[in-house]
Amino acid sequence: MKIHLDHAIEPNAAPPWTLGLLMVAVLLVSVISGEYVELEGKRTDLQSQMLDDVGTSHQVQYSRSLSPDAQKALRDQAVQANAVLSELGRPWPALFLLLEEVAQPEIALLAIRPDAANGRLRIAGEARGMTDALDYVRKLGRSGQMTDVVLEEHEVLASDQQRAVRFALSGRWGG
Repeated sequence: MKIHLDHAIEPNAAPPWTLGLLMVAVLLVSVISGEYVELEGKRTDLQSQMLDDVGTSHQVQYSRSLSPDAQKALRDQAVQANAVLSELGRPWPALFLLLEEVAQPEIALLAIRPDAANGRLRIAGEARGMTDALDYVRKLGRSGQMTDVVLEEHEVLASDQQRAVRFALSGRWGG
């Protein structure tokens, strides 16, 4: 008696209807995805049209309901808000990175006063000597991120035995 234990299906033994079923499934997926893309486009168009309509109706409603004085106050507030936004939009991280890059052990910064609206920066500090202060001013000027860097004032501290110099400089700050 011979026992046959080979239960594996032969590679070409798939039923003939599976290929037809696979083709129908691919056709259905392509039709459904085409419908989805078309409906998504329509939804996006309707949404943008609705936002345009709502924005227009609000503008018309606000301009009719506000008095001229209130409209002027609203414009003034918008101007102030834009000024604040321009100050916040300045490259603050780049400024702090610059100050870290040009830092020297001989220089101690005492105050940093940026005037972001005008693009100016004023720095107060102390140096061990006048040459250190001048080197710091030159280094800031050569950084490429500040222009018109000038030493505005300096004072030799007579009370300090090392003859330290307190200074103030200013420059135009890029942005």
